[in-house]
This record gives sequence, structure tokens and C-alpha cells, in this order.
Amino acid sequence: MGEAVLGFLKENAVFLLIIAALAGGYLLLRQGPSSVASAGDFDAVLASGKPVLLEFYADT
Repeated sequence: MGEAVLGFLKENAVFLLIIAALAGGYLLLRQGPSSVASAGDFDAVLASGKPVLLEFYADT
């Protein structure tokens, strides 16, 4: 059985590396949850005096 698994890995090495790279890229580049929960929090962040990056997302 070990030889079968080793053969499978050798035959599909490129495909498995591509899948691993995509999964790693997703985990590395994904954004965490927002710290802004309400409109009041949003206004407070804008008024804090620090530079702010706004990202708009529409799921339509």
C-alpha cells in the first residue's frame, strides 16, 4: 500500500503543489474580521486622525 501512495504522489506532484500553493496563498492573503461593527465605530475610526484605508465590497 505504501508503494501505491508513493506512486500516486509522484504522478500527481505538480497538481498537488498547485493546490498547496493556492491554499497557502488563500491563508496568507485573506483578511480577518473587521474591527468596525457599527456606523458609530466607523465615524470614530475616521475621526481618530490616523490614515484609514476604506475597502468597499458588494456581494451583488
